Amino acid sequence: LISNFFSTIGLLNEKDNLTIHYDYGDGWEFKLHVQKIQPVTNEELPYVQKARGYGIIEDIGGVGGLEQYYDDYQQGQVDPEFLDWLGGEAIDLNAVDIDELNDLPHTFEHK
Repeated sequence: LISNFFSTIGLLNEKDNLTIHYDYGDGWEFKLHVQKIQPVTNEELPYVQKARGYGIIEDIGGVGGLEQYYDDYQQGQVDPEFLDWLGGEAIDLNAVDIDELNDLPHTFEHK
């Protein structure tokens, strides 16, 4: 969901496609498609309506590192040292929790 502020000043329109580059060292690239722009109040934050998969794991080594982790995870052979680096538990890259994603911006709100 994109604030209508951006569409008002002509930056985004419905049906626009965006490519977002993140962490140039790892080379992450995300493609977004603006389906609908609707009015929001200043209190509303953008939110995720649909998602597929877990997403990236920070500092895993880019696309190649994530692919290697995915293959290892699918085979049940994640390196124990790597599991420690992940916090002790493997991450299922096929799972996504939209509620968790939408709660993230609230962790940055000023009180």
